[in-house]
Amino acid sequence: MRLPFERWAIRFGILIAACMVNAGASAAARLSIEHCIDDLAAGELDSIRSKADLSRMATDGPPPFRIALNDTFATDSERADIAKWIRIQNLCRRRFAVPRSMPPPGIAIEAASLQQASALSRIVQLSVGRLIRALYCRELTYGEFARKRYELTRDAAALRSVIDDAGLGADQTKLRQTLRQLWYLKISWNTYLWRLDARRPATVHIHGAINT
Repeated sequence: MRLPFERWAIRFGILIAACMVNAGASAAARLSIEHCIDDLAAGELDSIRSKADLSRMATDGPPPFRIALNDTFATDSERADIAKWIRIQNLCRRRFAVPRSMPPPGIAIEAASLQQASALSRIVQLSVGRLIRALYCRELTYGEFARKRYELTRDAAALRSVIDDAGLGADQTKLRQTLRQLWYLKISWNTYLWRLDARRPATVHIHGAINT
């Protein structure tokens, strides 16, 4: 039985921004999701599918120990598949770069909510993209990659829910609070990613980790 578009998209590793397409999305946007699903389901990514935990959703909980404690770096052959993943990701991001309909000018709080959701999507897109590149460059192990990607998508999903609730309730105070949370998420992730960029390849391991 086929899962809904959004659930399939997450299960095959499409960025959470793409998964947030709502019921009013255009047919072109949904077709783009279908293309990305097919690309990410391709057998040529099988060598990294389990190690990188591509199928995990934020609602599935944290990665199991065998994945979270995998202290290995990508091999040369796996890096070739990660490069394919990066190309698919970049193509999908371009496909999803379509303008969203905005409320009329007078409905300021709905517009602010949509702007925050769009900003959150961009943060997740860029952050996950940088995590994948770091995996390719061996700046982090498979275990750290899986844990950090889960943490980002978990925090982003929780914040998206709060943003939606604030927008639907027309609560300006809550929307200002979500804006602060949004910038905190951006700063905290940028800080981690900057530190990641400064690592020498294949040098940072996980304490108490296992090799698989």
